[in-house]
Amino acid sequence: MKTNILKNFFAFFTFFISISLFAQNSGVKVVDLKPEFNHNKFPEIQIINNEKVQNKINTSLQLEYLEHLPNVFKFNPYEELKTDDENHEYIMEFYGWKVNESPKNILSIAIEAEYTGPNPEGFMVYENYDLRNGNQITVNNIFTQEGIKILGKVVNDKINLKIKNFIEELNQIKPANNEEKETIKVETEVNKFCMKLNESYPLEFYKCTFENDKITFLERGTSNRGKGSKYKLDVIKFSFTFKELEKFMTDYGKNLCFNQANDIKSSSIDGKMFKGKIDNKYSITALVKEYPSNKGVYIYYWYDKYNQPIEWIGKFENNQFKMKEENENNQEILIEANYIENKIIGNWKNKTTNKTLKLELIEY
Repeated sequence: MKTNILKNFFAFFTFFISISLFAQNSGVKVVDLKPEFNHNKFPEIQIINNEKVQNKINTSLQLEYLEHLPNVFKFNPYEELKTDDENHEYIMEFYGWKVNESPKNILSIAIEAEYTGPNPEGFMVYENYDLRNGNQITVNNIFTQEGIKILGKVVNDKINLKIKNFIEELNQIKPANNEEKETIKVETEVNKFCMKLNESYPLEFYKCTFENDKITFLERGTSNRGKGSKYKLDVIKFSFTFKELEKFMTDYGKNLCFNQANDIKSSSIDGKMFKGKIDNKYSITALVKEYPSNKGVYIYYWYDKYNQPIEWIGKFENNQFKMKEENENNQEILIEANYIENKIIGNWKNKTTNKTLKLELIEY
């Protein structure tokens, strides 16, 4: 569990950052989400004269980490974060956030969190947004597919070299007793296993963050790795300048990173929000959260009347969606649709009731 000193530091740091960001990115301010609960510090985005972009970013962040839409809760924004696992209670807590200094059109934010319980685990998450439209920035929309392949290998090779060097350092330690000897043996095997896995990791596996004129790639979910232990490797990260990465970028990526005059839209569906109707009468909103290189797709959608998120999980390939709806009624619901320019057009099919309804969405 974090100390009160650390929590107080993040409280001050959050206040400082919110003021500096307001000055740096015109009309943008980041503050702690209200109402407060148990000292949690989660970012809320405020944008003067652009409520649409503000709401899109807050919706994306709160759906991903708080598991609800903004302002849709009974008592406090953190009430969905408690889980029970084998009679042990686990709660996710948020200790603070940091906004990086980045190009004027990019909001790059890091959030520190921890799963509390019998085996507490701290971690950092990183999210990036285009302040012109509120869309999430991902490797799929700033890099070409060929660039993603090349960069993935470069990052994997760099990480494996760092792990290899760390294993050599481990093996140079002279154990004082059998317990230390066993610890070194176990950590060596763990790191060798990580090296094997890294050989095939796609670039999307890594989180990235923007700062000044650089993009940093970090191992996903490993910010708790070392914690100062000489037996464990700290978080592995590598930075590249925009200039070094330019040859791998899409036109959208270049436009975004180099602050080019004319806005260019991303051709990827990653991080985009759509609005439309089912059966020409049920208004819905959909948010694409994941579209990795294996063509898998993960989408939240909700009926605007009820604001309760539902999941679509499936494949997106050759501009075609084939997804299943995760629902509590054990009904088999399929979504089959085409992505045409900025529209999703197809059918919502309930195979349990044999009902087929038209689905039509447009990028929001």
